[in-house]
Amino acid sequence: MKRVLFSLLLLSTAISLTAEEYAHGPDSQPQDGVPRGTVTKFVLPPGKYYPGTPHNCAVYVPAQYDASKPTPFMIFLDGSQALGDALRVPTVFDNLIAKHDLPPMIAIFVDPGILPAISDADQSRYNRVYEYDSLTPRFAEFLLNEMIPAVEKDYNLSQNPDDRGLSGVSTGAVGAFMAPWNRPDQFHRVLSLIGTFVSMKGADALPGGGEDRYRAGAGHLRGCFRRAWPAGGDSHRQRRALCLFGSRRAVAAGGVVDQAGHRA
Repeated sequence: MKRVLFSLLLLSTAISLTAEEYAHGPDSQPQDGVPRGTVTKFVLPPGKYYPGTPHNCAVYVPAQYDASKPTPFMIFLDGSQALGDALRVPTVFDNLIAKHDLPPMIAIFVDPGILPAISDADQSRYNRVYEYDSLTPRFAEFLLNEMIPAVEKDYNLSQNPDDRGLSGVSTGAVGAFMAPWNRPDQFHRVLSLIGTFVSMKGADALPGGGEDRYRAGAGHLRGCFRRAWPAGGDSHRQRRALCLFGSRRAVAAGGVVDQAGHRA
């Protein structure tokens, strides 16, 4: 009986801890007098790399965007999540750009593709695992040859790999990591949040594979990744993780950590 009561006590404690809400900081809140960028949503039609599979996308453009200058940009996998209340990327970018903690930069948000069902009796196929957890160059080539060119039609994006970053959470973190792993000539900035570097589609077999060994190997990888930020349960590290492009602040990374159950 005592063992049962003790187990129930542990369970209730765990529930109370995971139910604690994360309080966003001032950089994640709209601020008076801060110019606001625009977010434009669009659907990228099926292409060569994922036939029959459209992707829901969006582009954030800061109010300070200057079309005459090549603009740094960051790609957020699971883009709808990054746009939503957990990360609030557009709001954070607005605030940090206004304070000159970030240069004016564009954010590109892309969701995993969904292959539509061919009949009412079938189910649509969600490509998240196939796109993000794969170690092949396909996803990187999709970004370089289909996703980025679609945005470049309207905006002047930098060609400098130091100005190009990717961010992802969990499985998305593997996708964000593998793109520059396969194309280090094109991407030098990576933010990996609680990445699934485990035996799903081989990410555990990378040199230094596994989350802990991956962290240890980040210094070695900086030869091709000028900023490699693997972040697990250490939320202080995560709040620093978006110190990309000279930024001194993180972009609301702590919110994801806390909602995933890690300490604040």
